[in-house]
Amino acid sequence: PFAEDTTSLTKPIDIKKFHIPNRLGVAPMEGADSTPDGKPTEYTERRYVNEAKGGVGIIWYEAISLSEDGRSSKTQLLINEDNLDSFKRLNEKVKEAGFLSSAINYAFSEGPTVIVEKAVKGREFTCAAYVAPDGKVKALPVIEIVTENEYFDYDAKYNGHSKEICPAEISDELSAHIQEVTEKIYTRLGCNGIVRFDYIDAEDGLYFLEANTIPGMTSASLVPKMVRAAGLDMTEFLTSVIENS
Repeated sequence: PFAEDTTSLTKPIDIKKFHIPNRLGVAPMEGADSTPDGKPTEYTERRYVNEAKGGVGIIWYEAISLSEDGRSSKTQLLINEDNLDSFKRLNEKVKEAGFLSSAINYAFSEGPTVIVEKAVKGREFTCAAYVAPDGKVKALPVIEIVTENEYFDYDAKYNGHSKEICPAEISDELSAHIQEVTEKIYTRLGCNGIVRFDYIDAEDGLYFLEANTIPGMTSASLVPKMVRAAGLDMTEFLTSVIENS
């Protein structure tokens, strides 16, 4: 028998690093509608995207064969090295479709107003600036942040699930552009001392995310890595920053 109160099914749950917006799920059901070489068809994508839009927390994919001999029919999904990208695209479409509706519903459970921002995808960079002894604003070397997690969160930074590449392995042109933008923002905002600026380099250009006016200065922090990459002595650098602030 079912319980009369089923509100627990709508409550979010956290399983390790995964946040699931509710406890509803769609069981796997084979559609048998792949392309001859095993890729998801438009119908397959539409079916799973619509399930995600419905707001369920978990979606199980249907049975997917790993070899041609293992297919139950010529229209069963088949995943291999040749069509792996098509399944990656399917995952992205399903995640995007489900995330927005679930996130909005969850946000409304916390308050009456929700602000939705555009997702910007690309490589993540950070760069800091300061006032040099000659009175000019100067940018430090650029760092690229690469994380194993979906986001560069606390777990990624402090539990070894990310790399902070300094200096960033990018073209001289992109590095110079990020440093130039950093110096301009520092000046326009009237900053003082050491300030770090975060960016996403997307397909349509560089996006400025935020300014950190009190960046960390621990052994795990980003600014000390920039200072070392610039070949500067940390004590002399901090002394100079204090004297010129």
